Amino acid sequence: MSELEDMFFAFLESDEPDMYITGVAGTGKTTSLKTLVKHCLEHNIQPIVSAFTHKACNVLRKKLPAKAVICTLHSYLTKRPTVNGNAVSRQHVESSTITGGAEKITLLFIDEFSMVGERDYVDIAALQYDEDGELVMKVVYIGDPNQLPPVKDMIAIVPKGPFWCKLTKIYRQSGDNELQETLLTLNDYINGEEAKALLPHETLIRDIDIVKEFKRDDREKVILAYTNKTVQKLNSEIEGKIEPILGDEVFSPTKREKYTIISIDTVTPYILMYDDKLLEVDSKHKTLETLHQMEGIKFYTLVNAKGEEEIRAVVFGHANYLEVQSYLANKAVFINNQIKAKYSVEAKELTKWAQINWQNPLAKSRNQAWKNYLSFKNCVICLDFVHAMTVHKSQGSTYEHVYIDTQDLAICAKKDYTMYLKLLYVAISRASHKVFTN
Repeated sequence: MSELEDMFFAFLESDEPDMYITGVAGTGKTTSLKTLVKHCLEHNIQPIVSAFTHKACNVLRKKLPAKAVICTLHSYLTKRPTVNGNAVSRQHVESSTITGGAEKITLLFIDEFSMVGERDYVDIAALQYDEDGELVMKVVYIGDPNQLPPVKDMIAIVPKGPFWCKLTKIYRQSGDNELQETLLTLNDYINGEEAKALLPHETLIRDIDIVKEFKRDDREKVILAYTNKTVQKLNSEIEGKIEPILGDEVFSPTKREKYTIISIDTVTPYILMYDDKLLEVDSKHKTLETLHQMEGIKFYTLVNAKGEEEIRAVVFGHANYLEVQSYLANKAVFINNQIKAKYSVEAKELTKWAQINWQNPLAKSRNQAWKNYLSFKNCVICLDFVHAMTVHKSQGSTYEHVYIDTQDLAICAKKDYTMYLKLLYVAISRASHKVFTN
């Protein structure tokens, strides 16, 4: 048996609640997870394997035993995104709330643990012990401490204790790829060594026109950036146009699916909402009519990967979508603050106040603002061309060739140099063969 398996067996017999499997990109963390899950199933232990996105879960389903139970961490924790209508700041408009009781299990695997924020960690820890303080669920955390933290949160998991398996040999890159050394160098920089410019080599090609080279590259590839604005710009430059036309292949970062466009309209009698429920004209809240009146929204008839037709409310372009969403959220928050200041209403009482004073002009404005925001959030998806994505959204994927807009990543360097190094580390680690930078 391997050192990893010996440690895992000892962990299962111990009183320790947590085990850690860490390693830089390409060191076989998923292979290690597969080995341990297979052992569990062979010994009548039914763990749950969790990851942070549906895309990551789908990757695991292809690599782990067929009988493995795989779901997103929030799905296991029964956490659902909610909207706080009492919010008086933009960052508090959206949150995740536990809506039920998590399934009682004895073992939970969490892949890419760098994405576990403080709020999720508290919810996980609460499930590990019963009311009498007895340990009832063990957790195995798998990941790379140098990966990116959760958006708008802090990394909560710090490996420690006797059950910490550190993987060191890199397998992902082809043959003796020099990218291995580049990643190890970045790892040293992230951990405090004085950072210097990365030296180019045969598989790290620098100072090129990444759009020009990307367009003539016929390998499996992606182009990565830091900001959504640059993602949209790169997609447009590669396509040679700002708006799509009929027949174009597009990608939805909200649905995480590719589609082909059949038609584009300004009105429609029905759409599929974000959660695939049908929404028709003349519904109780007149939601579709609200969307018809919003600027920037069009209605696309699409064909998905299964060949099925869907009609979706769409804002095209990563940055365009976020701009509309932020505008609607900020407007709703602004009116909340107006009511709070003018009528001395506590934030937690804003919704109740608006219900009681429904004839008040500010209450009417508030209700319409939140209706607009919720209609957008629940019904409108983002579409863009298929070539570029942010580094954050690339986590968990592998491509032969990765093109990196390091000029865009440099925006982060001015604010947080360590985060910039992590972005570069994650971006390079997505490549199995070559990396190109501008």
